[in-house]
Amino acid sequence: MTRTKTSVITAPGMRHLLLLVFFCLSGFALLLPVSPQWAVHGGADEFGAGLITATLMATTVLAQLLVKTALCRLGWPCTLALGALLLGLPAPVQAFSDSLWAILLTTALRGSASASSPCAAPPPQRSSLPPDAKEQPSACTAWPSPCPRWC
Repeated sequence: MTRTKTSVITAPGMRHLLLLVFFCLSGFALLLPVSPQWAVHGGADEFGAGLITATLMATTVLAQLLVKTALCRLGWPCTLALGALLLGLPAPVQAFSDSLWAILLTTALRGSASASSPCAAPPPQRSSLPPDAKEQPSACTAWPSPCPRWC
């Protein structure tokens, strides 16, 4: 008896999920190199530019610790939507202000949101897979998420 292997890409909703995570993270990456330069343009020194990067990294790591709680309390649709909104909504604020404090605030919000988008994606992705494919390792299921599958 031969078993046919199903591709993870053909699972229902997988393409949409990959597109969502791709756009969330690429939108995040667009301001990643620009924010420190914008702060220097506004009068910040090298320490201020480095502080922006440090804030981004610190809030991302700290927020990853809270994703499990958010997933369990809010569910993955709300967590993913909240993460996507917090990635996008603070970004235009930087166009109106080159103040170090405004950039630090928007960077902290975006850093915390960057943890939730890839970490909240795997639960719907795994639930849409056929039962025999859930235990198979796949580059497609690992690519969008550096985080473990919670809840």
